[in-house]
Amino acid sequence: MGLLSDPAHAREVAAADRLVGDAAEEAFAIATKVGTELPRLALKYAAQDTRIACTLVGCATPAEVLSNVKSFESSPTELEARAIDEIRAAFQAADLST
Repeated sequence: MGLLSDPAHAREVAAADRLVGDAAEEAFAIATKVGTELPRLALKYAAQDTRIACTLVGCATPAEVLSNVKSFESSPTELEARAIDEIRAAFQAADLST
């Protein structure tokens, strides 16, 4: 998840792996476009996808714990669900996700 938690890290990865970096940067842009943060979308996706049995989340501060809990408290909105689909498509186009 580190790649998807910080746009600066995505750019660093892009220097080493252009396809991964480009897909991550596009994911950040999509999340921003719908007015949310990419880590929040990732957690909502993990919570609603029945193929994902367990989600491990690292938190550096109590505020991050609370923010992450909020991500699990509701299903993605229609706009967030479309954004998640768009992000999945970006990674699939880079042949990074199934």
